[in-house]
Amino acid sequence: MYKVNYRTRQVYLSEAGRQFKNTAKMFIPKIKFSSEKPIIDIKIKYYGHWYCKNGNVRIVDAPNLEKILFDAIFERLGLDDSLIFFWQGRKEESEEEYTEIEISEVEEPKELS
Repeated sequence: MYKVNYRTRQVYLSEAGRQFKNTAKMFIPKIKFSSEKPIIDIKIKYYGHWYCKNGNVRIVDAPNLEKILFDAIFERLGLDDSLIFFWQGRKEESEEEYTEIEISEVEEPKELS
């Protein structure tokens, strides 16, 4: 989904990444938060076939999927993704392939003493 120009040290979205991101944004509803800069918790579940017929784990890079999802979600919401303080992702075995995303606002984290 991302491409890297090692000479200029730039990372950019591939055409497939841009298409995925634009499509994903169509399914993200607007959400009202209590402030302009809410502290966000995101939980993502990826449902699908995670094992090959021989029992090996299918190679799917979920953290890269998360980054492009975060970018799509926060562009749609008009917020900066630096507001994500908590996140959790997991793969669930399923006959169908789909993704569930839960977004919630949480109290501001207390400073550590």
